[in-house]
Amino acid sequence: MQVNRNSNLEIPESLKAKLLVFRRRVWMLKMVEALAGATIGILFGFLFTYLLDRFFDTSPLIRGLILFSSAITCGLIPLAINQWIFKRRRLDQLARLLSETQPSAGDQLLGVIELSEDSSEQSRSPELVEAAIKQVAASVQNQDLSEAIPNPRHRQRSLAAGLLGLATIVLLIFTATATKNAWARFLIPWGSTPRYTFAGVQDLPANLVVAHGEQFSLSVSLRSDTEWSPSTASVAMTRQPPKIADLKAKGYHFSLPGLIQPTDLFVKVGDFKGLISIEPKLRPELNSIKAEVQLPSYLGRTDTITKDIRGASFSIVKGSEATFLANASRDLATASVNGKAAHPVSASFSTEPLLVQRNEQLEFEWLDNDGLSGSKPFNLSIEATEDGLPTLICDNLPRRKVILDTEVLSFTIRARDDFGVKRVGIEWWGLDESGSDPAAGESILGAGHQHAELLELAGVFSASAHQISPQPLAVRVFVEDYLPGRERIYSPTSVFDVLDAEQHAIWISTQLARWHRMSLDVRDREMQLHEANKELRQLPADELASESNLEKLSDQADRERNNGRRLKSLVQNGESLLKEAMRNEEISVDNLDQWAEMMQILKDISANRMPLVAELLDKSAQQASQTPPKQDGKPAKQVGKNRLTQSGNSKPAEEQDPNKDAPTPAPSINDVESTQHDLSKAKPEETPPGKPSQGRFGLPDTKLAGNAKSDSPPSDDQDPMETAVTEQKELLAEFDKVADELNNILANLEGSTLVKRLKAASRKQQTVASTLSTLVPNSFGVTEREKEIHAQTFILLAESESNSSSEASHIMDDMAAYFERSRFMLFQRVLDDMREQDVTAELRLLADDLRRENGLAISQAEYWSDNFDRWAEDLVEVTKGGASPGGKPKGSLPPAIVLEVLQLLEGEVKLREQTRVAEQARPAVTDTEHVVTANRLSEKQHSFNERMNDVVRRILELPDAESEFDKEIGLLNQVSDVMAETTEILVKPETGPPAIAAETEIIELLLKSKRFNPNAGGGGGADPGGGGSGDTETPALALVGSGANEKENREELSATQATGTTGRPLPEEFRTGLDQYFNRLETWKADQRP
Repeated sequence: MQVNRNSNLEIPESLKAKLLVFRRRVWMLKMVEALAGATIGILFGFLFTYLLDRFFDTSPLIRGLILFSSAITCGLIPLAINQWIFKRRRLDQLARLLSETQPSAGDQLLGVIELSEDSSEQSRSPELVEAAIKQVAASVQNQDLSEAIPNPRHRQRSLAAGLLGLATIVLLIFTATATKNAWARFLIPWGSTPRYTFAGVQDLPANLVVAHGEQFSLSVSLRSDTEWSPSTASVAMTRQPPKIADLKAKGYHFSLPGLIQPTDLFVKVGDFKGLISIEPKLRPELNSIKAEVQLPSYLGRTDTITKDIRGASFSIVKGSEATFLANASRDLATASVNGKAAHPVSASFSTEPLLVQRNEQLEFEWLDNDGLSGSKPFNLSIEATEDGLPTLICDNLPRRKVILDTEVLSFTIRARDDFGVKRVGIEWWGLDESGSDPAAGESILGAGHQHAELLELAGVFSASAHQISPQPLAVRVFVEDYLPGRERIYSPTSVFDVLDAEQHAIWISTQLARWHRMSLDVRDREMQLHEANKELRQLPADELASESNLEKLSDQADRERNNGRRLKSLVQNGESLLKEAMRNEEISVDNLDQWAEMMQILKDISANRMPLVAELLDKSAQQASQTPPKQDGKPAKQVGKNRLTQSGNSKPAEEQDPNKDAPTPAPSINDVESTQHDLSKAKPEETPPGKPSQGRFGLPDTKLAGNAKSDSPPSDDQDPMETAVTEQKELLAEFDKVADELNNILANLEGSTLVKRLKAASRKQQTVASTLSTLVPNSFGVTEREKEIHAQTFILLAESESNSSSEASHIMDDMAAYFERSRFMLFQRVLDDMREQDVTAELRLLADDLRRENGLAISQAEYWSDNFDRWAEDLVEVTKGGASPGGKPKGSLPPAIVLEVLQLLEGEVKLREQTRVAEQARPAVTDTEHVVTANRLSEKQHSFNERMNDVVRRILELPDAESEFDKEIGLLNQVSDVMAETTEILVKPETGPPAIAAETEIIELLLKSKRFNPNAGGGGGADPGGGGSGDTETPALALVGSGANEKENREELSATQATGTTGRPLPEEFRTGLDQYFNRLETWKADQRP
């Protein structure tokens, strides 16, 4: 204790020492207690953590609470220091502590300590104070203060701490790893130190993704340093019994059922317990595979083609380089193609570029970030295919046809190739190898490009445009693609018999004769039907009403309809033949016009008259009295396509004097176009009564539905059977008239054909003479061996003469047959002259003497050329006597002029097609070739212009032309101006839109439209609904609106004689002498040979 040094009395040193010893004892024991308590807390916390880790993985929170509790026990040390050291330092503090265990001694000590420190008490009675101090010191001196420490627990705590320390040491010795692990987890509860188990299990995933709805397996493996290897392990899922697996090869393998919802999986291996969160997911699948293809360089396509692959195979042309891009349903971790790693980016991965030269197999495998793979690898078969053949389709290209050499065939072409059509063309070759000039060549119709997978082109073919002489010709269209060395792909071969005008006229005559025979067969059938109808008409009414006769009447009606259909088909064939004839400028326009008139009559018979007879017979069989309308007159012939499908309301006409003949209406050429308006609501205009108009024959029109005036004929009632017989009698009379007219036309055509055939024979003989004239100088005075150089030429000439002999025989046979029908004596005289001169035998003899008698052969060939030409001239006068269609109404254009305009119209249409073909072929030909083609088209357009000017001139030569045809003249002059402009455009050269537009303007001008009223009641006259009536003869133009030869150049034809005008002829007076000289010279050479 401390004593105040300023006081007089102090505690004795012995007593003070006694108290200081007591203080040291208190300090020591209480600190031992605090340290032992802290040790107990730390060791207990460690042991408790160790113990809990043996049963489960203690969480950081629990371990934190344990550590916190242990830390609290460590707080006893500072508390003890504060309570037992800082608060027990003074003597009075020790006296108070002593009073807790020994109150009397403690109080006495506390009292004397206070007296020794109280100076006022000492000043009052120092002796008493001193005596008290001595008394207390003497009483305490004999006491043991070490036992006076309150609540000493140092032994118990030390023992407990020692036992806990001993346990810790034992654990450290026997389970060092577990002890260290427990210390680490205890001291650092927030750390990542995993729980140690004696059963050392390799780390398990906290989350495991498995395939949705599929059975999956789980393997739990022991670590190599495991201290315990339990014989079994178990796993359990929520609300499912656990599954147990035995230890096999340091692991446990579990097969678990499929899951469709997330769940937790509890794993227990010995003292190890784990929890795995199982999440079922759908397997990653490939959503798409795209191929990026770089085509072979020969195709010229630099851009990459991207194609979606929708199956297990992919076809690609050989030589291509392909990269395949796969896209999965979610992000991928790894991917491979044929076992070679591919680096995925997000959900996609691609292959290395693959050069495809043969068939390949690619196997795609992939794994997502959750460790799931596809249900199975995707196998892609790559088929390396050859560059496919292009395809070719030709429309409107006939397989077999007879054509004029000037005719232009138009057709359409569709060429297709997967990798672009290069070009399309047409090629031809002659089929007559024995001919002197077999044709062979080709022409490009259009150029494609690398991206033109489908090429639709217009094609044209004209023999004259390619300088092809008349001959049988094989024609086919070809297409090429970009594959090097690929042969052309051809369309089916078409065979064209290319004829010149004369040959074509002969063919037309032959076809017409055949057609005429068929028409006579139809007429004979109709006559038989008529005789049967007359017999039925003579029967009494009651007998006619019998079942057998009624059945016969019905059968007669069916036969009538069948014959009408037969005649209709025959008329269609005749129209086609007439169209072919109109292309030929050698055939007389008058004959064509008369032929067309007869065709129109036959068409009316088949379409109206015969069906009417059949209908009347049906009515008679049914005993029904129906009155057919009685026509005041026959409608005017009208030609063209009527596309108007609506019918108007006819208004009855004013009655006319039945005894007064109606004027014959002029024929018309009209195309009637359809309309979307309701024509039944149109109000026809009132037509005042008056004299029916005759109308006029003019240029063709395209008509639109509008308004016009018309009349309707009245009708009366007659007996159906009587009317049928009468009508049939009239149509037979008309049929006989047509047959006679057709017979005259055929006679004229055949006569004209004979003239042409004789003229052709004359030219052929002149050709032989000219060829021989060129050979004579090279054959004069030479050996037989030297003559062999021209042997082939002499053989061809001999064959030509033999053919001429056969042709002459055929001409004579046809002329004899023609004379028997026509009885023209001039034909008889020519035929007798040919027989008298024995032309066939003489020509055969000339064929034998060609080589031996060169000079004489020249003379003979020219002689027969003169004779053939003379015989043709003798027949010309007969062929000029053809029937004429009769006079036309005033104000009507002559058929020849209208025919010329129609030919120009069709020619312009064909020219436009040729211009299109020239433009589409431009990329595939050289500039020079394109210029030549454009110049040829320009020349043709110029010829059309000249012909149009000639048409205007011919119209102006007509009487009252300026007043009657002022509109036609103005229109044709406008057409001529546009033709001149088109000629200048083509010559630039320009075959593109400007030229096409100009040519289209020409066509539209020639087809100007005007409007008519469909609600008209009349059907005749120049216009539909115009109200004209009567009958007329129809010109050729009324039958055929197109089909004329657009290439022809019409000229005035005259029979001329041309002999001895070619080659290098020798004087006639020298030829006989030369032949004799050659013969003697060759005989002399033969005698000189040994």
